[in-house]
Amino acid sequence: MYIYSKPVLTAVFSIVCVLGTLLFVPPVVAEAASPVVVVAKWDSTNRCIAFAHGAYDVDTYTRDALAGEWFSTDPVASLRAGAVVIRSDAVHYSQNPEWTDPIAGNTCPGVPRFYFNLRTSIFAGWGPGKGATDRGNSNRNPNLQVTRTGGALLVQNQSVRFFPLRLCHHDEANRLVNAGILTTYASILTDRTNGIYRANNPCGTDSNISNLSINGSFYAFTNSMTNGTAPSYVQGEEPPFGTTVPVGGVRTTEVTAEGGSRQAERYWGFVHMVSVGPDEKPEPEPGIYITGTGRGDKAEYLYNFGGHTNTIRISGIDDLPAPVTINIYVDGRFDSSMSWAIGDDARRQISKPLARAYSAGTHAVAIEFVQDFFMAGCPGNAPWPCDRNMYLDNFLVTNP
Repeated sequence: MYIYSKPVLTAVFSIVCVLGTLLFVPPVVAEAASPVVVVAKWDSTNRCIAFAHGAYDVDTYTRDALAGEWFSTDPVASLRAGAVVIRSDAVHYSQNPEWTDPIAGNTCPGVPRFYFNLRTSIFAGWGPGKGATDRGNSNRNPNLQVTRTGGALLVQNQSVRFFPLRLCHHDEANRLVNAGILTTYASILTDRTNGIYRANNPCGTDSNISNLSINGSFYAFTNSMTNGTAPSYVQGEEPPFGTTVPVGGVRTTEVTAEGGSRQAERYWGFVHMVSVGPDEKPEPEPGIYITGTGRGDKAEYLYNFGGHTNTIRISGIDDLPAPVTINIYVDGRFDSSMSWAIGDDARRQISKPLARAYSAGTHAVAIEFVQDFFMAGCPGNAPWPCDRNMYLDNFLVTNP
């Protein structure tokens, strides 16, 4: 079992030679409240591992997997059951990584063997950032159900090997709720007569699991989009690749007062945000930026609210090609979307009243990149690519 508890600023892979044997040491996470998993791309044709997508805390992984396996129109209890099973799988593989398996850990020809926790084939609908486009503001709010079940795990005597939740399990969970047979996510998972792990479930091989229960104490979950983690690892510049700690950046639990400017590089947690040096952002804009280069990349901050209606104001690069759309979350709940829409590579502040008033006190505010875009040549045969990124400088929450 790997326990991530020591506060560190960076996390790296280590390769240690002991009596001629190479030992791969998994990444350490900056003050992690949540287990972290490295997700590898499974090549289903050649049955091998091609590269690593990166490192994710288990609830970020769960958000993306739920958006790929479930639908916004599914019943709330079914969505919550799915979130718990996906999270339970991820936690299992954080302790029992697949890279040690003689089949699942087999890398593709020419790919050096590397550490990872689980493959994309565990949940075939998983994709980096899928939760960003099913963000939680429609119908049954999938992202919100992940937040509301945060930290809850399906266990058997504190340890159980789970198998991927098959599509028929998804359909069966929906049937149980729609027919009024089971009405809570816990009963869908643990009911020995009707639940999806019952002995007579035609979906198959999980009937030998017994004494199932829901445990919410495995790790200290917080209502947020990153759970206060900033996972990163280093494996060279070519695949398998991961994230890097932003230059000049620091993970901090500091809380910014209402009306105060919060610098983007002083994050509480992030997913795949990367460093931006002086020559890596559109010129001639000054400032220190961190950037998201892919869908679902996000940074989160602790901010104090005054207990009334607020406006959020975010400064960043109006990157080409427009629009650069972002999702705003407060305490893991989707609030609204905003965009830089001009696309002139200028530094610009955008603002929008938050959709609801929040209670006075500390809240987790997350800014998430919705949709990446890349084209080898920009319109007009320009000699540079069109690469849409999210560049964050600072933000503040004000009382209108």
